[in-house]
Amino acid sequence: MKQLRKIIPIAVFILGISNFLYAQNIELSTRTEFLSNKTYYLHTVKQGQTIYSIARAYCVDVRQIFDANPESVKGILAGVVLKVIKISNPEEKTFINHYVEKGETLYKIATNYSVKVDDIYKLNTGLTDKLSIGQLIKIPLETKIKTVVKPEKNSIHIVQKNETLFSIAKQSGIAVDELKKLNAGISENLQPGQQIKVPFIEVAQKTAEKDSIVVFECGKTGLQGTYNIALMIPFYLDHSQSIDTGNNGKSISSYKSLSFIQFYEGARLAIDSLEKAGFSLKVYFYDIAEDTNQVYEVLKKSEFASMNLIIGPLFSSNFSIVSEWSKKHNVPIINPFTTKCDLLKSNPNAFKLNTSFRSESKQIIGFIKDTYKDCNLFIVFNEKEKELADSLINAANLEITHNKINIQLFKVIYSKEGLAGITKSISESKINVIITLMDGEAFVSSYLRNLNDLAYKYKIVLFAEKNWEEYNSLEIEYLNNLNTHIYSNSFIDYKESKTQDFVLNFRNSYKTDPDYYAFQAYDIMMYFGYALKNYGKNFQSCLSNYNPTLLEASYNFRKTVDGGFENVTGIIYRYEDYKMVNASVNPKREIILNEKIEKKKP
Repeated sequence: MKQLRKIIPIAVFILGISNFLYAQNIELSTRTEFLSNKTYYLHTVKQGQTIYSIARAYCVDVRQIFDANPESVKGILAGVVLKVIKISNPEEKTFINHYVEKGETLYKIATNYSVKVDDIYKLNTGLTDKLSIGQLIKIPLETKIKTVVKPEKNSIHIVQKNETLFSIAKQSGIAVDELKKLNAGISENLQPGQQIKVPFIEVAQKTAEKDSIVVFECGKTGLQGTYNIALMIPFYLDHSQSIDTGNNGKSISSYKSLSFIQFYEGARLAIDSLEKAGFSLKVYFYDIAEDTNQVYEVLKKSEFASMNLIIGPLFSSNFSIVSEWSKKHNVPIINPFTTKCDLLKSNPNAFKLNTSFRSESKQIIGFIKDTYKDCNLFIVFNEKEKELADSLINAANLEITHNKINIQLFKVIYSKEGLAGITKSISESKINVIITLMDGEAFVSSYLRNLNDLAYKYKIVLFAEKNWEEYNSLEIEYLNNLNTHIYSNSFIDYKESKTQDFVLNFRNSYKTDPDYYAFQAYDIMMYFGYALKNYGKNFQSCLSNYNPTLLEASYNFRKTVDGGFENVTGIIYRYEDYKMVNASVNPKREIILNEKIEKKKP
């Protein structure tokens, strides 16, 4: 044991020196690309470079690199081209921000960034070695990594039949304008055999280092003629003989076999659309409910080994079993319903469609920061809702300290303070944003009435729980008066022509109106179907620029540190004029007081 204690520090020390030496020579790229109103450097990763050394060289936060390059969360490989946001006046920056991840220590953080622990302590007053996940730490740039700016070398590309400037620019990782600058006087009419200059990109090493990702060429690598998809739905076929659609007073939803029938029907319409678009696929439907034996029997089937995508099972216990199979066989698997991140752990092929508390909180607070600057922000909760409340509070504090926004935050534990917890700090001059996390029909009915009375004197924006909409006693007038906003993983806008076309198609096919499950299944099948069609079986590595318009959802997948992909984007909608409006694309910035209408005496 004594000998082991001597060896470990030496090994760690050597690793730290190795990282530091590699970090000394970062060549800043001169290639740029303009995306979504932002300019990015296109940095080609060299052997030995890390995300941390690149972040320091360009004076940006690691999270900014992860946001622009979701696939880089798991690691980078020499030859990979990273988008690094271009910041103004980088020479004036003295530090960059780092947010503590699970398992990180100060020593590990200092080693990753090639700085001294003492220098981190000096820059962060009050910092101790006890770190918490999400904690903000400033990383010093006083002893900046030596950077060398060199013009990128160019290669000659021989134009092939049917190639365009756009396709060549996309393949080269640059904008069309950049390609034109390299080739003065070039026209849009390319001829096969024509020689044009393109940026030189080093070929990736054949063997990846530990924790690095495999590089795929999107749109070329992994394409197949036909794809196999498994759709695992609880049909409860053993209960189907008991269905009686006659006039027996029972609702359709009371039959187990029909619980998810519209999920199947929505998927079926999407499959038809994909086939009409020339996409060749085989979809296998499996009746998988709570019985784990059903799962094991399906996994033994010979055709299952050829699957390119698995949707479901819908129940978490069986999903875990199939997820293990998908990890072993490197097959993407989709979970439509869970909000738990645990099901993503250790499986890089798993996709979770519903956002986590952390992602929900980040989006809500970001929306409030952008829409209602200088507001009073109340987070109202009881002990039962503490986990989500803490997530919102942490997100708000990060925004307040990091971006120095003038939002005043108030925590209200309603079981202890009641409405007085709000009224004692409510402002007549500012907009008061009240995020309320409790539920229960009796509580909500009384609570809305009390808040509505306040809305005649104070400007109020209410964030409510989605399940409030299920309460029969809900007063829609109150929701309108309080400028009520709701965060959800879905929003169906029936004014959209695509939505109307889907509804008509569904009615013609199944003689009924589509419900939420039908919309959801259609979106899932269309999103992942076209991902397979466009990018092949390795589509997971190609989603950063894939953003199709869906009917009821908004998918924006981010790679988790220890597992698969989580959708980090939901939809915020609001009540206005007794209608629901997508606030994410149409925010209401001006809030006015309600006018009390006196009832005339008879």
